[in-house]
Amino acid sequence: MGSTVNVPMPNVPDIVTPPNPAAGYYGNASSTGCSKTGAKYTVSGTEQLGPCVIQGDLIMNNNASLVLTGSLYVMGNVEIKNNCSLTRAEGELDTPAVLVAEGNIDIVNNNVLNPDEKMPLIMSVYGDIYCKNNGSVMAALYAPNGKITVENNTLVDGAIVGLQIETKNNYTVKYNPAVMNIPGLPGGGSYPLPTPNPTPAPTYNPGPPGLSFKGVRIDSYIILEQ
Repeated sequence: MGSTVNVPMPNVPDIVTPPNPAAGYYGNASSTGCSKTGAKYTVSGTEQLGPCVIQGDLIMNNNASLVLTGSLYVMGNVEIKNNCSLTRAEGELDTPAVLVAEGNIDIVNNNVLNPDEKMPLIMSVYGDIYCKNNGSVMAALYAPNGKITVENNTLVDGAIVGLQIETKNNYTVKYNPAVMNIPGLPGGGSYPLPTPNPTPAPTYNPGPPGLSFKGVRIDSYIILEQ
């Protein structure tokens, strides 16, 4: 009977996942403690809002104007009705014009415009974004886990980034170089996302003699002598 040798393998470094893009926007929206409770928050007329968290749905009634003075994070869905506008507060070019919803975002018959060089970011974290019926949208539309639909004579001047994209019926989509100033999108800046932890360099550990493995961690192995 031969001797037994137990050799421990070196520790495998922890896996560091990239930060959730929505997490930084939620942090910015909640930074002032503003929170709108209730199943729905309705905007009629002209209103300034942000940074703020809306616990339910956000409804913009016909001809409403919402001026963003910071990130707006909606826990539910967003419905932007006829002839609404979404803009940044005048003169606050460093304020992120961000509307983030965890649910669906419907933009129908609208003008969503921002005249300065940093256009709004409209993001659905888990849902879909619908732009339809003669709308004119100057924004970056972002649905990393959903579908973006642009149809029925709608113009999008900015960018559309989604898991799925569907375009039909006389649509127009134009890329706008101002997208490069949108944080959280490829080519955008880092604000207000948190600085990610550095990813450790991969470590390659030699396997036991005569053994090869892939995707399996071996803490120890035994050598039996004849």
